Amino acid sequence: MADVKQMRIFCAEQIEVPDSLPEILKNYSKRVIRENPEDLVDFSRKYFEELRASRSKTKNETEIPQNQENQENQENENQENQNQENQNQENQENNIEKVIEQSEMNQEEELDFERFSKEIKQFSDYLFDKIDKDHSGFISKRELKNYVQNELGEDLSARQIKREYFEKIDFDDDGKIDREEFETALWFGVELADLRTYAEFLFNKIDKDKSGFISFKELKKYLRKEKIVTKKTNKEIKAEIFEQMDLDDDGKIDFQEFLIAMLRGMGLMQ
Repeated sequence: MADVKQMRIFCAEQIEVPDSLPEILKNYSKRVIRENPEDLVDFSRKYFEELRASRSKTKNETEIPQNQENQENQENENQENQNQENQNQENQENNIEKVIEQSEMNQEEELDFERFSKEIKQFSDYLFDKIDKDHSGFISKRELKNYVQNELGEDLSARQIKREYFEKIDFDDDGKIDREEFETALWFGVELADLRTYAEFLFNKIDKDKSGFISFKELKKYLRKEKIVTKKTNKEIKAEIFEQMDLDDDGKIDFQEFLIAMLRGMGLMQ
């Protein structure tokens, strides 16, 4: 047994952090945010068991098999060596292709995650300001209660709202909710908005001139800027998206038409 005195840590320099730890935690955090598991402990156990199995399999696939024992003659041994060399070269080429492919996928995931993070931040600020009626920079228990009952239509008492909503968001227990706490709650799946509320946020985001309508130019600019469509021509965007949303054919989209489009799942979100 190692000497306890030798194992004690007296300064930060004695702590050795594995080089792969930041990347592992980063990928794990992204999976948690995307899948929002109900049982985080069980999800974490399965995630790291799968990661270990995957790495073990990859390691086994790249190991050079040792097939040089008990050869009947030199000719067979040379042939096997040649076959093994060819196989190693093929494996190396395949591994290089996998690394390149994985790198490209990681870059795409990073861009998607950045866009998603930006969208969550913008929606969080929009919803926070909607609930913070007195513009104090904080959401009170009364303001949250009024929003849940009147906007979300939840038939809950003040005590139930405090337990089911307020206490889950007020992380520092100071009796009020700030912007950071509110955004964190959205990330962790506290249901603070319905589809209509998100549709209002998105409609206002696209309606740049605040006319109360979305023009073809505004919709096209939004779809291209957010990279929701990349290969469609302007003519295709107009025919396949804009004209399908413009139900009364008046050349503009009002909020009701926009909300119907979202209910139909027309792919306006990232």
